[in-house]
Amino acid sequence: MTDESPQNDVSGPAAQKLALPAVSTIMTHDVPAIDPNMGLDFAIRAMIDRKSTCLAVVNRDSRLVGMLSRSQARAAMAEAIGDPPPVKGSMTSYVYKVKPETTIDAAAHLMLEQGISTLPIVEDGKLVGVVTASEILREFVERFGSIEAIPGMDMRRRSNKD
Repeated sequence: MTDESPQNDVSGPAAQKLALPAVSTIMTHDVPAIDPNMGLDFAIRAMIDRKSTCLAVVNRDSRLVGMLSRSQARAAMAEAIGDPPPVKGSMTSYVYKVKPETTIDAAAHLMLEQGISTLPIVEDGKLVGVVTASEILREFVERFGSIEAIPGMDMRRRSNKD
């Protein structure tokens, strides 16, 4: 899960046309996060309290080690017998992430291609924020007036057959 991994290298003609600012300009800094050893019951309560659909999973050094969605947590809790299992058994440990200087349009392309709605922002291996599909959509609408007006942006989800 290094920041230099290929999945973080998002480029292409559409990304180059837009030249939007970096995700750091719209990211959420106060990220709901949880320790991988905490129980899923605690994680679900944190998501409900924060009105969040997912949590970043970070170790004691604030390094991103995974993401946990509400649906993952609920499914694991439904199968649990006895004490709630720890977050680390249900989280996604292979996480797409970007650096703060990644452009908004490059992040949008990555999110569309991978079918993700929350993208962690990592600097020097540490979680510094997240950007959501809603935040990106809001930025596009504020800049262009509508999604259809975005040059080179194809908002249709690609199928695996493409």
